[in-house]
Amino acid sequence: MGGVFDRAAATYGTVGPDFVGYFGRRLVDFIGIACSGRVLDLACGTGAALVPATDAVGAGGLAVGVDLSKAMVCRAGGAKDAGSGPPILLACMDAEQLGVRSESFDAVVCSFALGSFPDPLSVLLECWRVAHPGGRLGLVVCDRWWWEGDERWCWHGDLLQSVGVSVWPGRFDCAEPIDSVLKETGWEVRDLVAESFPMVFSDADEWWAWAWSHGYRQILESMSATELGLYRTECFRQLQHGQPLLGRLEVFLVCATRPIR
Repeated sequence: MGGVFDRAAATYGTVGPDFVGYFGRRLVDFIGIACSGRVLDLACGTGAALVPATDAVGAGGLAVGVDLSKAMVCRAGGAKDAGSGPPILLACMDAEQLGVRSESFDAVVCSFALGSFPDPLSVLLECWRVAHPGGRLGLVVCDRWWWEGDERWCWHGDLLQSVGVSVWPGRFDCAEPIDSVLKETGWEVRDLVAESFPMVFSDADEWWAWAWSHGYRQILESMSATELGLYRTECFRQLQHGQPLLGRLEVFLVCATRPIR
């Protein structure tokens, strides 16, 4: 996935509805990051959660962002001055093997990445290791594509199948497996809620540019040139009927703590 996000980094979060920015801010508010605390953002991307987290910890705190994509880390570096908190420390790092001392953070956050990790269990165990007892974990989990579960886009899954693309069900597409894997890795779930975000596109051209700007790019890149051309033509035929284009993104917000033994 790192390569996909390297190629998407230039336009990530800059076109279409800014769901990443919205839920980055929402996550920081949801888990309640303390002033002067130490926070780690896994798969930090361009800093959508990291920047508001630095604002929350303030000048006396510490904010660290890690991502496997070098291009995303570079983009996040450009956001370092956007917040009013302390300087942001950034590193290109695998979330399954964090080069971070144990029990060194008050909070760990991870937005829109849990289902993308090859081994989510290992990632959550690493989160548990680097958080101190009583520390918090905040997640935004979205393991379904934006078109899944939205009746206005019911045609889209059939279209993907018609061009030879199989989309497998996500591992965390409902609350139960999220709750289960957190408990398995030692986390105590404090709050797990479903929320949705309205997806509004001005036209099909904006939607097309947006589709290339995030993880959906991997599906587009899996198509041959012929398949991609057929897919784009049919999408534009379907989407020309509505101005603006509407949809919704469904996510789970999670707040958990490492128990004090």
